[in-house]
Amino acid sequence: MIWVDLPPGVALGSYTAEKIKNLWDILRKYPSTFADGTKNVENFVERILAGDSIVLELDGGIILVENIREGHSAEFHATFWDHKLSARTGTLKQCIYWLFLVFQLERLETFVADYARAVRRFLTGKLGFQHEGTLRNAFRNNGELHNLDVYSIIKSEVL
Repeated sequence: MIWVDLPPGVALGSYTAEKIKNLWDILRKYPSTFADGTKNVENFVERILAGDSIVLELDGGIILVENIREGHSAEFHATFWDHKLSARTGTLKQCIYWLFLVFQLERLETFVADYARAVRRFLTGKLGFQHEGTLRNAFRNNGELHNLDVYSIIKSEVL
């Protein structure tokens, strides 16, 4: 791993179980954050404290990076309380660049609920992610089955 400074205004989060539970209280209001099926605070705490996860803190939100396999891939999940993604395009691009450099990634992937149209447009239009496919009936939200779209960006598209 090589170290590169984080973009301005971004901090590497340091989390205790209590701080994660407080974060859960904020994030559970956003069902698309948990499109992968996270249903309870215990599972959420476990995910954030996992040795292959980091949290980048930005003003008004977080980027959860999970399943980091140095030299290969990681999962990228950004959530902002005010839903203003476009205003953060530059910072998000810098964070993606940082992730590729620090963890020597070949690919970064994310999963988006089928009903999150604005997020899908933002990922492809502003951040350069490519749609790879759809996991059909991948999760339930309010008792209804939804698809989960898979997006990725690869090293040659970032560096």
